[in-house]
Amino acid sequence: NKTFGKINTIDAGNPLRIILFYRSFLQVVFLDNTLAQNGDPVSVESLGYPRAQFVCSSHDNGMWIYDEQNFELIRFDQYLQLSNQTGNLAQILGMDLKPQALIEYGNRLYLNNPSAGILVFDIFGTYYNTIPIKGIRDFQFKEDALLYYQNGKLNSFNTKTMEQTFSVLPDSTAVAVRIVNDKLYALGKEALGIYTIT
Repeated sequence: NKTFGKINTIDAGNPLRIILFYRSFLQVVFLDNTLAQNGDPVSVESLGYPRAQFVCSSHDNGMWIYDEQNFELIRFDQYLQLSNQTGNLAQILGMDLKPQALIEYGNRLYLNNPSAGILVFDIFGTYYNTIPIKGIRDFQFKEDALLYYQNGKLNSFNTKTMEQTFSVLPDSTAVAVRIVNDKLYALGKEALGIYTIT
């Protein structure tokens, strides 16, 4: 749907309920596993958050919103009823918040704040800790590992043991990297490289 402008984020954590967020028009669109629109678009502004910056999927078909006006995380259940909110995180944590990504994974909610690290919350929005990885924009999870691409290397941070390892990639000029199953996808400036992980 091009009437909403550019898609800012896509959350396919639940492949049966993919979330598209159009930040310019503050619209959330849900897709099913065939990429067909599922229901009417949801206006985040009509929910009371005209300064929503990020939206991600949540357990039990809910969704999280990060509101940059009040520096808080808000969770809505599957019926779009407010179920949890954190309050002003800038005041609670005493830090400057300029987040770049929001993901719920494995009973945790992760808010990437590049200047401080990745802030970790439980599924109710209670602050847990900060993973001290700074200066990244994008990351993903594979089992217990938080994966991120930085300086031409694929880095792996084990969220249980706190150990960090890295791998040098075949193409260190990639601008973004993603692992899906046994394939590594490296997006370059002019091509997409697909590698088999052995």
